Amino acid sequence: MKVCIFCSANDEIAAEYIEKTKDLGVFCAKKGHSIVFGGHDAGLMHAVSLASKEQGGQVIGIVPRRIEEMGRLTPFLDVHVPCEDLTDRKQLMMDMSDAFLILPGGKLGVDNLSGSDLVISTIKRFADTEKDIHAICAAPSILGRLGLLDGIDYTCFPGFQRGEGRYLDVGAVSAERHITGHSM
Repeated sequence: MKVCIFCSANDEIAAEYIEKTKDLGVFCAKKGHSIVFGGHDAGLMHAVSLASKEQGGQVIGIVPRRIEEMGRLTPFLDVHVPCEDLTDRKQLMMDMSDAFLILPGGKLGVDNLSGSDLVISTIKRFADTEKDIHAICAAPSILGRLGLLDGIDYTCFPGFQRGEGRYLDVGAVSAERHITGHSM
């Protein structure tokens, strides 16, 4: 399975989120899942690609020209797919992925992701194509605001419940095409 991981390229993220994101990279590699991501060499993007690569996983980077011009391309790519801009990257990520996972990296991360037209339109497109969408920590609140959790069970970090779904105070919930996690 090719798992698109939409995450931060900010280096100012708490160490606990970096470590848990590395755990995700290791998990995906051990399960034989490929990582599809933005190709940046910083933050959670760097953590997930490095960890997956170290475990023999396949790492696919969809890299906008600007990231390459800045010299910020991760060195851990097995497949390098250059693209023009973020719009191109979004389309290529959707086309090449079987599932979509949102890793916010804390409250600031989820605020940034939920305020991004790019993120919101990507989630909506994944939902329209009936691809899996998974979210951890505060990120399920984005799915809730979009009505994607209405009528189903879900979990998230306490205080970020949104939408008309049924919140469960448990570690993880799998319902329909979504897996939600309580916290990293």
